[in-house]
Parts: sequence; structure tokens; C-alpha cells
Amino acid sequence: MLIKHSTEIESIEKKHTQALNEASSKHQEQVSSLKKELQEKTGSDLKEKETIIDTLTQEKQVMEESHLSEMNELKREHNEKLQEIQT
Repeated sequence: MLIKHSTEIESIEKKHTQALNEASSKHQEQVSSLKKELQEKTGSDLKEKETIIDTLTQEKQVMEESHLSEMNELKREHNEKLQEIQT
């Protein structure tokens, strides 16, 4: 009788271990899948944000160059007017 119970316990433990391993494996697969999905989404979002930053940086540079050009033109005009007044 003791041998029978021991065999049953071993069988139950084996089934439990197998079920636990399967559940653990499925869980790991789900975690890996979710991580991959998150990395893809994050990567996509990051690329989108980098594109926006690049665009804004270029626009800022163009505005600064335009402003500098306008300032130089105004300085030139100002100097011309000063010369006209002085002569």
C-alpha cells in the first residue's frame, strides 16, 4: 500500500512539474512576445520623435540664418543712412 501511494505521489509530482514547466514556458514566450512588441513600438515612436526633432532643428537653423541675414541687411542699410546723413 505504501509503495502504491509513493508511486501515485511520484506520478502526481511528475505531472505537476510538467504542468509547471509548460506554464512557465508559455509565460516566458508571452513575456518575450510583449517585450518584442514594446521594443518595436518604442523604436517606432523613437524614430518618429527623432524625425520631429530633426525637422525642428533644421527649421530653427533656417530661422537663425534668415534672422542673421536680415540683421546684416538692416545694419548695412543703417550704415548707408548714417553715411547719407553725414555727407
